[in-house]
Amino acid sequence: MIVQELRLIQERCGYLPHHEMRLLAERLRVPLHRVHEVASFYPLYRLQQPPAVDVKVCRDMACHLRGAERLQQSLAAHGREVGDGQVEVGGVSCLGQCDRPVAVMVNDHHIYRGMSESELRTIITKAVNRDRLPHQKPDSSPKGWKIVKGDNEKKRENRN
Repeated sequence: MIVQELRLIQERCGYLPHHEMRLLAERLRVPLHRVHEVASFYPLYRLQQPPAVDVKVCRDMACHLRGAERLQQSLAAHGREVGDGQVEVGGVSCLGQCDRPVAVMVNDHHIYRGMSESELRTIITKAVNRDRLPHQKPDSSPKGWKIVKGDNEKKRENRN
């Protein structure tokens, strides 16, 4: 029950303010430290107000192999240039876009995959300026993969 209530507070406030957690503890009749334990255990909860622009770069294997670490450093440098302390760039585990690395999430709502560094820099600049961010449509086109029969399958066909 605490998990669901914390999620609702974060959706409403953008993070978990201390006074909201205190009110929740009183309402649920549990010690405040218990509410804080749950909030601090799960990485999806924010205990402090988020930056105006929060950028997360996937750091799992597919994205790592396509240069996620270098991209994260470059986007962080760009954020410092344009954001005046408003932009925070960090890593995140798996955004579920392994077919189109590198995946980047902006402000918990916009996920971009397979975009160039310059396109992502433009998106960050738009976010800093509070412009509407573009949505990236999913690509459901075939990937051009071809399943080829292996030697064992060819031998079985030749025997028949």
